[in-house]
Amino acid sequence: MDEISNYLSLIFPKLIALAIVPWVILIYIFTLNALSGWILLLVFPLLILFMIILGTAAQSKASKQYAGYVKLQNHFVDALRGLSTLK
Repeated sequence: MDEISNYLSLIFPKLIALAIVPWVILIYIFTLNALSGWILLLVFPLLILFMIILGTAAQSKASKQYAGYVKLQNHFVDALRGLSTLK
């Protein structure tokens, strides 16, 4: 239970900062230049969408590589088990 409370005490401030900081930056940029603020407001969702697409592609490629490693590991273990038979 102590580990959970440590985890939550570390993650909550980061989540709050993650939720507040982009909006504060956006408001600050709106005060400097409204056009730049509108551009950022339109680009932020696209950025998140592209990150999701990239993460999905990376996950599928990593899954294929992991499947190859599992197959290679199984062949290696079978070869090690067969060594005692050859002796």
